[in-house]
Amino acid sequence: MAIAVLAIVLATGSPARAFDNSPLNWDEVFVPWTKAVSFEGALAHYGGRLPGDGIQAWNLAGRISVFPFGNFDLRRHKYLKYLGGAFEVGAEPMFARFRNKGQNFAGLGVAGHYYFTGLSFYRVVPWIGGAAIPGGSDLDLGTETGGTRLTGPFLATIQGEAGASYFLTPRQIIYLGLQAQHFSNAMLNGTYHNYSLNTPWGGVLGFTFLFK
Repeated sequence: MAIAVLAIVLATGSPARAFDNSPLNWDEVFVPWTKAVSFEGALAHYGGRLPGDGIQAWNLAGRISVFPFGNFDLRRHKYLKYLGGAFEVGAEPMFARFRNKGQNFAGLGVAGHYYFTGLSFYRVVPWIGGAAIPGGSDLDLGTETGGTRLTGPFLATIQGEAGASYFLTPRQIIYLGLQAQHFSNAMLNGTYHNYSLNTPWGGVLGFTFLFK
């Protein structure tokens, strides 16, 4: 993933421009209805519910989104100035591979990010994000004793994220963060086939292109 991001940067601009660290005008970067296309990859660990240690799963996702409100500039508000930012919402397809089980998940859902431009430091901007993605899976975990079995074909994931982004240019963003994942089938595959799968830790790396 890191190599792919570096290749994109080198292909879309000179190194001097790509790593220019001069401050940006966030009202110009995030005008209302700015469009975005994003690509990201993540690694995850789920603990004892999946076999093996370390990285137990990985996922790839894309996102087509908009910033409908532009940049909220709250610098005139004494107590709210640090909460200013830009809200992103869009559609996100995702594919996940539970590598030690050889099983998969694929789905399409809604995702959103909020960039805290009020907390920016030069071109570094903290962000938070979340997604709800229903889909299909051949995952088959556990036993039915005590209702601890988690199976497909329906499965959904809820994700929460937080991290930092760096604006390589006003139109290109690289971001890195922590990603928490929750998988469940909401008992739609049977009462005794429902049990959540959660990440003690996970990480995400992505790249965003902005379009006016």
